[in-house]
Amino acid sequence: METQPSQKPGESGYRPVSGLAVASLVAGVASALALVSPFFWVLPLFGLVIAVAGLVDTKREAAPKAGRFAAIAGLALSVGFGTQAVSYRAARGWIDRSRAEAVAEAWVAAVREGRLDDARSMCGPGGLPPARSMEPFGGPRGGDEEAAVSPEEAFAAMPAVAALAACGEGPPATLRLVSAGDTALPRWELEATAACGAGESAAVRIAVARDDSGAAITVDRWLVIGHELID
Repeated sequence: METQPSQKPGESGYRPVSGLAVASLVAGVASALALVSPFFWVLPLFGLVIAVAGLVDTKREAAPKAGRFAAIAGLALSVGFGTQAVSYRAARGWIDRSRAEAVAEAWVAAVREGRLDDARSMCGPGGLPPARSMEPFGGPRGGDEEAAVSPEEAFAAMPAVAALAACGEGPPATLRLVSAGDTALPRWELEATAACGAGESAAVRIAVARDDSGAAITVDRWLVIGHELID
């Protein structure tokens, strides 16, 4: 009775699929979440490591496995999504900083030039005086002879606004970034120093943020949401 010679591994027959290769493909697809939040940036890194391990696993001569193309696809997806996520975040940060600086500079210029209506239109709720600051002295039940302060007067009396308005027109204010916004806190803070002449200057801290009021806005609008005079 003749016996069939045993087949050497890899010559023919079924080859098991590499679990690492399949896992790398899954991780590569999941790496798309890195475009949503930096919290998921670990996924492309994990996918990259698993993909390399999957490629090594499929090239072992002693026990060859199928799944090389899955590992290559997982590697490509992880690298692609990871690179795109980092590039988008860097570009978005640069754009947001430019917008924040432009809004802060325009607001300071409007106040210094006496265009307070324009400056008020650039402000969100935090950049405008509270409603009670526009009530008559003594509260809402003051005498008839006490007139309520107008919104324009209340805005002009805010310390940062009053200091910049008193400074008057002049060279553009010098801006310095204090804190950059991010996903958790989309608020940019800058310090603006305006030269007032005779060696005097006015320094204010300005908080700027994107308008996320929920209204149908067709442009990327930014607002001054806070300002204070720096002593």
